[in-house]
Amino acid sequence: MRWNSSKETGFTLIELLFAIFIFAIVISAVYGAYRATFQVTLSSEQHMRESNTARAALERITEDLTTIVTGPGGNLLGNEQDISGGRADTMTFISSSHIPLNKQEIIAGDARISYSVVADETENTLTLMRSDTVILPGVEGDNDAKFLLCEGLKEVRFSYTGPDGETTTEWEGESVEGEDGKLLAPELPKLITIELVFANELKDGNGSVFKTAVALSEPDKE
Repeated sequence: MRWNSSKETGFTLIELLFAIFIFAIVISAVYGAYRATFQVTLSSEQHMRESNTARAALERITEDLTTIVTGPGGNLLGNEQDISGGRADTMTFISSSHIPLNKQEIIAGDARISYSVVADETENTLTLMRSDTVILPGVEGDNDAKFLLCEGLKEVRFSYTGPDGETTTEWEGESVEGEDGKLLAPELPKLITIELVFANELKDGNGSVFKTAVALSEPDKE
C-alpha cells in the first residue's frame, strides 16, 4: 500500500526578517527621492514667486530714481536702519514725476517719494513700503500715505556711490541757498544700489538676494 504525504513549508524567521529589511531599504530610498524632489519643487516655486515680486519692486524703484530732481530744489536722504538684527534702510528724494492713485489726486508738480520698512510681527519678516506725495507749499509730509511694495523680506539695503568712488550706506544731499540767494543743486551720488533679501527658510536661513543699481543723471546746476 502506497501512502501520499505532503509537507507544507512556510517562510522561516530569518527569511521574514530579511524580507522586512529589504522592504525597509526600498521604502527609505523611495521616501528619500520623493522628499528631495518635493523640496526642489517647493524651493523652485518659492524662488519664482520671490523673483516676480522682487522684479516688480526693483523696477518701481528704478523708474522712481530715473525721475529724481538733480537740479536746484532736489534732495536725497538715505538712512541705514536696523530691525531685528537686519538692515531696514530708508530713502527719501524729490521726483519730477508723480503717480496718482486716484482721480482726486493732483497730477502735476514735483513729488516726495519715500521708501520705508516696517516689521511684520506675525511672519517675522520685513515689509517695504512706498509713499508718493505731491509737494504743496506749506504742507508737511509727515503723514504721507504708505503703500505696500514688497513683503516677506529679511533685509532692505540701499547703498550710495559718490563722485569719489566711495560707497556708503547713508547719504544726505539737499538744496541750499547760494551767496546770491538762489538754490543750488544738491550733492547726489553717482550710483544707488538696491538689494532686497528675502527670508527664505529653504536656503539655510541665508535668504535669496535680488539686486540692481541705478546711475543718476548729471545734475543741472542752473
